[in-house]
This record gives sequence, C-alpha cells and structure tokens, in this order.
Amino acid sequence: MEMKKVIKYIPGVMLLVFAFAGCLKTNPLYEGFEDIKPEADINLSNLSNVNDSTTAYSLDLLSDPKATIDTAVAVHLSAKNHVGDVTFKLARVDDDPTFQAFFKHNQLMFDIWNNATEEEWDALDEATQEQISDYVNGHDELTLLPDSLYSVDNWDVTIKNAGVLNIGRLLIKIRTGALDKDGVALFATHNFVIPIAIQDAGGYDIASNFRMIFLVLKGKNAYDGKYHYTTSANTSLQPNMDKNVVLTTAGAQRLHFGLLGTYSNDVWYTINKETNQITVECPSLGVQEPQDPRSKYDPATKTLHVYWKQGNGGRTFEETFVYTGPR
Repeated sequence: MEMKKVIKYIPGVMLLVFAFAGCLKTNPLYEGFEDIKPEADINLSNLSNVNDSTTAYSLDLLSDPKATIDTAVAVHLSAKNHVGDVTFKLARVDDDPTFQAFFKHNQLMFDIWNNATEEEWDALDEATQEQISDYVNGHDELTLLPDSLYSVDNWDVTIKNAGVLNIGRLLIKIRTGALDKDGVALFATHNFVIPIAIQDAGGYDIASNFRMIFLVLKGKNAYDGKYHYTTSANTSLQPNMDKNVVLTTAGAQRLHFGLLGTYSNDVWYTINKETNQITVECPSLGVQEPQDPRSKYDPATKTLHVYWKQGNGGRTFEETFVYTGPR
C-alpha cells in the first residue's frame, strides 16, 4: 500500500502507542513456575498472537455457508505442581477498556488512511504520516466478529489436574463459509476480531498481562499462497518477468493480485471448481471477451496458466503462477 490519506478531523492528531493486555509476563522465571504463586493465563496458541494482535489467523473457507470450523483458545494455570481440576470462566469482552483502546486505534489509523483528502494528509507532520503509513502497511483493518458467524457451546473450561503444562481449551465454532447479501464470502473480505478474556479462574489469580486475547480470523481458500510468477515474452508492460508473488483470497474460488505483481490495478482470477477454467477480471483495463480458453488451473502441479487481453485488445498478458507454499 502506498503513502497517503487521512480523515476529516485532523490536523493535530495525536497518535497513541498502546501497551496491549496479553503481551508479556514480567516475571523472568515464569516458564519455570518457580517462586510465583499460581496464576491463570491464556496461552499463545496458533490461533492467537497477542504480541501483534493484528496478525490474522487463516481458516479454510467452507463451501457450505452454515457449516463450521472448530478452533480453540488454550487456557492454563501457571503452577509448579498439579492442583487438581480447575474451571475457568471465559467471556467475549467487547467493552473491555484495553480492547476498546486497541480496536479504536486500529479503526482510526485505517479511517485516516482511507478517507483523508490530500490537503488533510499534507497538513500532518512527517512523523505522523510515517507512523500512520507504517501501521497500515503492517496491520490488517479489523471488524468485530458478528454473533451470527460463530458459536460457543460452553464458556466454562475445565483444566484437568491443572498446573505445570496441562491446559484446557475453549472451543469456538466458526462459519467461514458465510456469505454477504451479494454472495461473497465474508471471511474472504474481512479480518474479524473477537476479544476473549478470563473472568474467573476458580479462585486463582489471573495474570494481568495474559488475561485476554484478541483473536483475529480471516478466511483462506485452497489456492491462497505464495507463487513463483513468470510472464511470457509477448506480455505487455512487463515481459519475461520472473519473481515471487502472493495470491490472496477474495472468495471461495477467487484470488486477488496486483497487475503483473507491479501495478496497483486490481486483478481477480476466479477458478471454476468443476472445469478448472480461469476467468479474469480487471476493472481498470477491462478484459476482452470471450476470454481465452487456455486459462486453466492445473490441480496436479498447483499452477495457474492465465492468458488475457485488455478490453480494447491493446495489451496482452500471458502469466504463469506455480504454487510454492502458504503465506
């Protein structure tokens, strides 16, 4: 994303640096559980990153809008000895002041970036412009996870024989195939966040810096990932390219790309699930119809072969994407 943009209520914006709950315990002997009294915490798991809570966890997009993917948040009692079964009470905590500060900061940064006029942006000092640009380029814009897109059967989690390394898991069922009114997969177009906190730990203290997690969720289709990208000698603007690029989810069968991995023009590739035929969209240039039947996805090699022309026939694009791994 390139520089610019800022909203209607500047100049003189003061940007805050937040210390988010859930970052680091202060006791250097924490991992050994020595010389500390037992404390409850939410573990750093594969589904969470409380040190940088704007890092989205990718979940497979389901084809059934009503189906769910089960995921989990791990909880733990930091005790050097086992203390028996302990039940934690967890809850969603949208109104928690720490989460509110974090979430409003995220919304402000993207609101400024997306909605400012050139005059408003220019009115900001260079340091503020750099802080906003760095934030937007390093984070995802977040949306609160609607109640309709997930369910939790039981917010109480029991850790069997708690202490040492034993954990319990809060199970969350997430509807990653849910669609918006236009039939677009919601998890393909949003980074959803849900704040979850320990409310009670069976009488044990709750670690202040690990009491809450900002769980960030984003959908990922089967084609999403890193690719080795080449163009033919016939390709306009950037012939004979050879570079590594990323294709990102834009729907259950749809991928997003910047034109030739170089320009800001949006390009979308839709792969037909039955035929593997690829359809190209590029609103800024247009795409000549009928589209080239050679554009196909090869599931055996995880390769996209794409051939298309600008809407007026003026430019030719011949692209090959070979999958190299997840992003």
